[in-house]
Amino acid sequence: MPAIAVSLIGTSIALAVLDLRRDWVDHATGAAFLLGMVMIGAGLPVFR
Repeated sequence: MPAIAVSLIGTSIALAVLDLRRDWVDHATGAAFLLGMVMIGAGLPVFR
């Protein structure tokens, strides 16, 4: 599961770096949302 989180973070960072527009807030929000969903999905079986 950590590999998925790392790949999501890496992809979002690459998109934010390549897309040098003023919408970096959208990228950060999307990355945080995706990371949150992954952490919730990975944490549910662990903490059960």
